[in-house]
Amino acid sequence: MNNKQKKELKHKHKKDKNNDPNFLFDPSQYTEINTEFYNNFLDGYFFLKVSQLYNLTNSPENKIMELFNFELEELKVSPDYKYSDTLVDRNVTTEIVMTTFHCLETYLRMYISHSALSECPNLILANLSIKDYHENINAILSGKLNYMNPDLSDDEILAETFYFGMENLEYYCANKNVGSVKEVLDVHKEYLKYAAGFVKNNSEYNTYKHGFYLQQSTEGFSISNSTGVLRSQGSAFTFITKEKNKNGKSEWAKTTKYFDREFHVKITIIFEYYLSILMDMWKFHYIGNDDGYHLERPIPFDEILRTQKSNTKFQDSNFELEELMDGMVSQEIRFHYRYFVDKNE
Repeated sequence: MNNKQKKELKHKHKKDKNNDPNFLFDPSQYTEINTEFYNNFLDGYFFLKVSQLYNLTNSPENKIMELFNFELEELKVSPDYKYSDTLVDRNVTTEIVMTTFHCLETYLRMYISHSALSECPNLILANLSIKDYHENINAILSGKLNYMNPDLSDDEILAETFYFGMENLEYYCANKNVGSVKEVLDVHKEYLKYAAGFVKNNSEYNTYKHGFYLQQSTEGFSISNSTGVLRSQGSAFTFITKEKNKNGKSEWAKTTKYFDREFHVKITIIFEYYLSILMDMWKFHYIGNDDGYHLERPIPFDEILRTQKSNTKFQDSNFELEELMDGMVSQEIRFHYRYFVDKNE
């Protein structure tokens, strides 16, 4: 090795040390970090938020009016302040949908950090880059659940993460009448895959978070042929996205995405419930917990999905239109803007 190579190696080693937070880290600090992490986790945060928001929609008008009688020391809202009649309802809906994204992303991040089976999940979480996060999400969507710990199989990593190991899960299944090990693990796979798909398709979340804009309305469309009419109408967000057309060219598109506010409230509360079970279990493992922990098989996901309202209605339809509806599982429609026409077309 010549002097130039030695110099380059020394520089690379120094650079690696500068970028590695574990280089001078003392593992004896794991206990302190774990204690602070689990004791300060905001259990019930998502439930409290969507509960307050949803209850607000059912509050009498005088209760809603109190929101605008705001006063904090010398800051006071003028009695002449005018607001839209739909302001509260639109804000409630937007915040509920955004909270669902936040909740499911938290659920996924906690799964990712704990499935690493490290001595300090908080450090895994803090070191998880955007790239690492998206690689994990893509892996979950493809059915690969052991991305953070490839030495174990998908089923083994699920058993370790949610039940402290396969042996513990087998004992739980044998004594609690919750079904077979495979049935229990399959439900967890459904939850993870649903959450990953939900946060992956997050164009409205980013649109609102970064641009504070979502057109909110009741939207509808109809498709008809000689055999019947397919109609869809319901609450929706409309926003602008960039899409690829059939020729692979980018175009602006007006995207309308339907949503069911009540369903968002339900899945937020359900996902947080199982998130809290996961956190209680690992809190007991790392720092002890006077309240202990309990294991639970989640509600089968198809039972939850059955409660989601369908925005799509049929009138005099037959099998052909039903097939068309089956392909519309995303409840999302895009119409491309054409600001110019390519002369070569």
